[in-house]
Amino acid sequence: QVPELRRPNILELSVASLARFLQAALLLLCFQLANMKLPSDLLADQNWLLRNRAEGLWRLYLRIWLSLLGLRCKYYFGFKISEGAAILSGIGFSGFVGSVEPNSGDPRTRPPAIVRTRKPRPRFDRVRTIDILAFELASSLKDAAAAWNKPTNTWLRRCVYERLPRKYQLDLYGTYVVSAIWHGIAPGYYMFFVTSAFLTSLEREW
Repeated sequence: QVPELRRPNILELSVASLARFLQAALLLLCFQLANMKLPSDLLADQNWLLRNRAEGLWRLYLRIWLSLLGLRCKYYFGFKISEGAAILSGIGFSGFVGSVEPNSGDPRTRPPAIVRTRKPRPRFDRVRTIDILAFELASSLKDAAAAWNKPTNTWLRRCVYERLPRKYQLDLYGTYVVSAIWHGIAPGYYMFFVTSAFLTSLEREW
């Protein structure tokens, strides 16, 4: 990394935020297309499930996966919009990156100086809310949770997980319970997060 005193200009902020907004627009389009063809409500329709099951189990699984992927695009859209807004406000800026190398010279007379060989470019990954590829390709529940809503994950780790005792995995279960309460008052949240904590604890023992 190349230290720089200046801040990114409005053009650099606008280009970076526009890239996030275009990603969000594409994700919204994917959600709308999936919602028209395979709305998630169909997954609770017994007749639809039986009809697709008769066409082949792999076809049923494929349509369920596509339906849920389209549903997740709705959340990806919100995450990318928030990233774009953070970049446009300036808080997403994390520094400059460029190529540097020592210049040629006689090391016996003077230490080699660091010279810049390429114009540094700004980075805007200080506020990264979601790693879509890591979430979709996660091989464990822990990896999937780490890739989802990264700022909230950081807050939960620093303010809850690292402050709770590890005995009886109270840090793990306590963090998931706080996350459930943080999401809202609904039985589904508590069932999901407590089950996730149990499955994560099984992964640790596997």
